[in-house]
Amino acid sequence: MSIDEKSGSGILSSLLKFANKDTKELINVFLFMFIPMVFMLLLMGVFKMINKIDEPNDACWAIEKVDDQFFKINKCSGEIEILDVNKNDEKTKTRT
Repeated sequence: MSIDEKSGSGILSSLLKFANKDTKELINVFLFMFIPMVFMLLLMGVFKMINKIDEPNDACWAIEKVDDQFFKINKCSGEIEILDVNKNDEKTKTRT
């Protein structure tokens, strides 16, 4: 036996028949205030998770010194950049 919309609303109305006016008002407050708030908080959490996926992982990059040359190495992608350190302590990218 399937439950259709009429029987579902019948169950809800039969449950609300036993509730007094104050209880019905509390149910309305819950339905029209708390449920949208929970939905918005869940939506914000999903968007925050999506944005966190796109952030670069800083742990992948490392700077190492080999034979008086500095290399910027990305351990995740294998990309290597040679950093030229001038006397003014200014770091510039010379080769990718």
